Amino acid sequence: MHTATMTVSSVGGFVGSVSLSCSVSPIPPQAPTCSLNPGSVQVANDNSLTSTLTISSTARIAAFDPPRDSFSKFSFLALRSLFPAIVLPGWQRNRGVCLRVLFLVCILNVAIGLNVGCGGGNRQQSRSGTPPGNYMITIQATSAGSQHATTLSISVN
Repeated sequence: MHTATMTVSSVGGFVGSVSLSCSVSPIPPQAPTCSLNPGSVQVANDNSLTSTLTISSTARIAAFDPPRDSFSKFSFLALRSLFPAIVLPGWQRNRGVCLRVLFLVCILNVAIGLNVGCGGGNRQQSRSGTPPGNYMITIQATSAGSQHATTLSISVN
C-alpha cells in the first residue's frame, strides 16, 4: 500500500464542492486499486485542500515446487514390495495366519500402488496477486459539470 497527497486548489476565484475519483487501467484480475480520502472537498477563493490517494496491490505468493525424482518413488515401491519377504518368514509356525497376513499385505500393496499412480499431474503453481507491469492511475476532479483529470504511472514488480 502506498499513499500520496493530492492538492486541490481554487483557480480563478472558483468556490464550490469538488468530487474526486480515481481509476486504474488496465484492469487484469488482482489489479491494483486506488481510493481518495476524502472523496470530496469544499474549495473557497484562493485556498488549497488535500486528499490522500491510496494505491493498494496484492502480494504475489511464491511457491516452491520441489523436483520429483523418479528414483525416490521407485525405491519406495521396491521397499514396500519387499516387506512381505522380510516379515513373513518368521511366521512359519501358523501357516493359516501367515497366508491371511500375506493376502492382506498384497491387497494393501495394490491399494497403495493405485493411489501412487493417481498422483501428480500439473506442476504449475497458482500464483495469485497483482500481475507485474505498468498501470495508469487516472485522478478526476468534477464540479458543476466541469472536469479536470491527471494521470500517474505506476510500475508493479
